[in-house]
Amino acid sequence: MSTSVHACSQNQNTVSERSWRLGPDVLVHAKGILLRHAIDTVFASLGSEDTTPILKSSLVFELRRLERERLRLFANGLPIVSLNDEAELAPALEGTLIGCAVRKRLESAALHAGTVELGGQGVLISGAKGAGKSTLTLTLANEGGRYLGDEIAFVRYEDATVDPFPKAVTLKEGSFSLFPEVTTYNDAVRGRVRYHRPLSAARAGERTSVDLIVFPTW
Repeated sequence: MSTSVHACSQNQNTVSERSWRLGPDVLVHAKGILLRHAIDTVFASLGSEDTTPILKSSLVFELRRLERERLRLFANGLPIVSLNDEAELAPALEGTLIGCAVRKRLESAALHAGTVELGGQGVLISGAKGAGKSTLTLTLANEGGRYLGDEIAFVRYEDATVDPFPKAVTLKEGSFSLFPEVTTYNDAVRGRVRYHRPLSAARAGERTSVDLIVFPTW
């Protein structure tokens, strides 16, 4: 029998602690310190302290502890993924929530790229897995660039501008030594990862044009 660790009731009208808006129609709620911390690790820049009503389009997360200390993540009552331990939670939430944001943003193309604004010009950083997109994006953002996003760039069909999606930059093990040490997490696909928040990030609605596309090689 499983025991609920952090229950999230969908019958509530509000959640008073914290919510995260991943897009116009993607609102995330979670109760419990472990879940809130894991979501905030990746999506702090998209969070707000408020009493936002739970809408039909909201995602309400719940975490249950199974036998042998394993965890199971639920969204709106449906099981999403089983985890070996807490070190896998933030990466699992990252993948789940990015997927939800991509599916909901029908007005934009979702490109596998990082985006920064340098001197008023938008730079799209694209490339294959392991090419150095995240490393270059974080470096530029920490050296005066304005950070719009890592991993996913939402380019609007209407005017080809990029909508900010400033989740934390996800660095894989090969780049750990280049930046200050922070908590290490375990991703089932990417291996060991760390999350870094750039010094300067754009806010929702602060779009930028795509003036340059860079293809880094690690």
